[in-house]
Amino acid sequence: MPEMGRRLLAARLRAGYRTQGAFANALGVSRGLVGQWETGAKHPGRNNLANIAKLCGISMEYLQGTQADMTRSLVVSVEQEAQLILLFRRMTPVARENLLKLLSEWGDRPHVTEKKRQPA
Repeated sequence: MPEMGRRLLAARLRAGYRTQGAFANALGVSRGLVGQWETGAKHPGRNNLANIAKLCGISMEYLQGTQADMTRSLVVSVEQEAQLILLFRRMTPVARENLLKLLSEWGDRPHVTEKKRQPA
């Protein structure tokens, strides 16, 4: 598999699109075209590259092989986003406001890391 195909496959899977069909639907292209991109039979055009990068939360440069890592952090998969929306809609108005405040404060931090627990 050519380098761009490997990178595209890795980005697709990392973004939560387990099938070429689901990814193709999100991009508005055919499943066969995604397969051709991943095998290297064809290369996505500039507009499709931009759409792929945006959808996967990565840079176009990574897909083109001019950047070593994906750099832009991945957002959430479409399925995860839908689940979050449904859960949010089920919350009370007060709980929604509290969650939004918490997320806003958390998102404003320069860097958030988890501390590993030390064994007792």
